[in-house]
Amino acid sequence: MWKRDYKGQAGPDDARTEYHWRLIRGESVSIDFFDGDKVLQSLPLKQDLDKTVGKSRVFAFDATMDGVTIAKDVKWSGESKVILVQGCKKLKFVQFYRDVNKYQPAAGSTVKPIDRSKPWKPDGSAKKYPGTLELPSDASPDSGGMADMPGLTGKQSDSTGELATMVLKRKKGGAGSTYTIGTEFECFICCDGNLLGFVSWGYALTWTIDASDAVTGPVPSANAPVWNDPTAKTDNKVDCST
Repeated sequence: MWKRDYKGQAGPDDARTEYHWRLIRGESVSIDFFDGDKVLQSLPLKQDLDKTVGKSRVFAFDATMDGVTIAKDVKWSGESKVILVQGCKKLKFVQFYRDVNKYQPAAGSTVKPIDRSKPWKPDGSAKKYPGTLELPSDASPDSGGMADMPGLTGKQSDSTGELATMVLKRKKGGAGSTYTIGTEFECFICCDGNLLGFVSWGYALTWTIDASDAVTGPVPSANAPVWNDPTAKTDNKVDCST
């Protein structure tokens, strides 16, 4: 078993919150969010990918969160994703993302659905994902890893909820209409100068309107990760030679 402490930030640009978290790796994987010596919340992660590629092995772990305490007086809804790789001497992660906003009217409604998905963008940098983890010296056989810990906190979660409510009430698509705000990711893994493949994954927050015109949510959900070989179709390109 090994463990290591890390720092992160969440929330909109004008209200960033720093939080501290600990990755604990044994037969299972978990995360502790802490403040000083006090553990605010412990979070077990579910393994949702185990892929052997040649001499390498890729693991993915996930937790979908609804109001998890990540720092003092700060709660977080979204998803945590950790990817660990074995069997590589030189390891690099590059991740791309795109925001997905979708309105789905109720069945039988004449109102048209809306899909406002945006183009793919580098997640931090097209050269190296900033969420790459430095592992402790006793982490073997794990070669390296990455963590994506997005969250809609504070003003950001308030504004997304207001947007979802406005759309659902204005469109009048019937009881059961939904508005989803999510993010899709492609995480590319470079192993010893070659593209090992990439993991597709994502998460979303969904609001629903009922017959009394009341909006409930958000309800968090996650897309199961999919392993893609280097030849798989993608709009994104990665240079593994650097």
